[in-house]
Amino acid sequence: MTYYRYCLIGLLLSLNAHANAIGNRFHQEVPDAKAAIERSLNNPTVQGFTADSYCKDQACIKEMRNPKQQQYFGNDKALVAEGQKQLVTNPNATNITSGFNNQPKRPIDPNDPAYRQAQGFMDNSYNISHGISNKYIDCEGGQLCEYIDATRQCSKPTGNPIRCTLSYIIDHYQEQQKTATVPLIKNGNDTWTFTLPTEATTLLSITLPTLSISAHTRNYCLRKQPSISRQINHRSLPKKEGSRWRCSLYDTGHSNQGNYKIYRNTSSIPAEEVVMNTTERQYRLHYTPDDYGYVTGASVTIKYSHATPVMTWRNSCGNAIPPNCIKTDTTCSNGNCTEKQETWQCESPNTCDTYLTPTRAVTGAPLTCVEKSQTCKTQILGVCLEYDVTLDCEERTCKASNLQCGETFFCIDGDCYDEEQKQNDNFSEAASGLAALGEAAKSFSAENLRVFTGNAASCSKKPIGLSDCCADSGWGNNIGLTQCSEEEKSLSDAKEKKLTIELGEYCAEKVLGVCIRKKKSYCQFDSKMTRIIQEQGKQQLGLGFGSKKHPDCSGFTPEQLQQVDFSKIDMSDFYEDLNANMELPNMQEIQDRINDKYSDLSQ
Repeated sequence: MTYYRYCLIGLLLSLNAHANAIGNRFHQEVPDAKAAIERSLNNPTVQGFTADSYCKDQACIKEMRNPKQQQYFGNDKALVAEGQKQLVTNPNATNITSGFNNQPKRPIDPNDPAYRQAQGFMDNSYNISHGISNKYIDCEGGQLCEYIDATRQCSKPTGNPIRCTLSYIIDHYQEQQKTATVPLIKNGNDTWTFTLPTEATTLLSITLPTLSISAHTRNYCLRKQPSISRQINHRSLPKKEGSRWRCSLYDTGHSNQGNYKIYRNTSSIPAEEVVMNTTERQYRLHYTPDDYGYVTGASVTIKYSHATPVMTWRNSCGNAIPPNCIKTDTTCSNGNCTEKQETWQCESPNTCDTYLTPTRAVTGAPLTCVEKSQTCKTQILGVCLEYDVTLDCEERTCKASNLQCGETFFCIDGDCYDEEQKQNDNFSEAASGLAALGEAAKSFSAENLRVFTGNAASCSKKPIGLSDCCADSGWGNNIGLTQCSEEEKSLSDAKEKKLTIELGEYCAEKVLGVCIRKKKSYCQFDSKMTRIIQEQGKQQLGLGFGSKKHPDCSGFTPEQLQQVDFSKIDMSDFYEDLNANMELPNMQEIQDRINDKYSDLSQ
């Protein structure tokens, strides 16, 4: 608020200075003009020339001699009471009061640039007035600097190594086939056994050998073809027939019955491969001749499978090591080095150096940062490799301004001129000046430092029915007038007084794709002066009034107002009001009277 008071004081002082210059010249000319007029009027030929001559009727003379405003002279309480009465009874005042009470409050945004700049002026007023630079004020460079607390994120490596264990282990077994001859061990009559080799896992097949069958007979030879029954671990095989008997004299002998001959009969069973696919370790073969003889054998040929181990190195880290890591060390963990230890070191960029190392360049505005907290950003195999760091920073932003330090902008002690008491005889002129200053104050928004502000207004127009609250004329004949709000009625009055700028029409409500209510939006101003400066000033600066649905009737910031070229503003609309409201005497009539009087004097 201190800043606002300074601005208003500066505005009043500048107006006062300008008024003083005009007033000084006025007071220099007035005595001479009075003397000339008095000399002329004191001439007997112009006696009887009074102010009544400027009035056309008695009503004018009565109003001139007893103006209604004289009741307020010396009675400021009556003036205040009349103002309060008009605030209640005047339609425009009622509309403004209603709009003010119903308008939502706009809180001051402490982050608004204009607010921060004003706050900076207040906080550093002593330095500015005494020409002392500090971290916020650069009097030599004419810059204003501000510091904003900001949060920055960066990352940095931890330097922690990753350690992996390598073990030489069996990866899998590869199956292979092998053929071997194993001995048959006699185990009782016609029974033999054998055992698989240690490396064998599955017996694939047995190739039974060629078997010899022998039988001895007395005094005759065997003629019938022999056959044999076979079993492997209680698994019966089909009977196998042997070759025809071969008979030969083996021996002779004598008995009580006489002499006899012993014949030896032999036959053979051919070799045969039997498919097994079993995993038993011990096998038992049993041969049983059906009729005669006995079996002899020595060995069998077997085909079996065995598993050969395939070795490999197993890494406890697997494929988790990222490509930005390099191996720095490898050591053996046991005597035969079937287990190893590997050490890896990973690299990652350190983006925190940009903010924390003063010697390095910083992109953008200067920063001063300190580390606030850190959390693990990248973790592999339980090892944190990279931190995510949060920084508390103070960011400095400077911009050029018209700042001038050390100059006297205002009278600090108030003793800048000699006070002179004078009676003000021009009450009406002073009241008009105050009214003009009041109009300027109305358009000044203290919340956001804007002048010549307006308000968004709108009216409704329904195509279906007779309600048209946007009509520019003919309101007295409009049946739907009662459906229009006070704001719309006030808007119509403002349009007739040329206090509005039309922004356009848009559909405000649709039913089944058909527009049933349209709206026209306007920017409405309290005076023609504000409307003229808004309309032409924004055009100079390339600023707009927003959109139809979202009007922007905000005023100018002090910086924007300085850029407006007022010499190019067309004030003809405002002059019309001045001419219409001023009841001046007919200048030609006055000139004719003066000429007549002076012509009489010259005779």
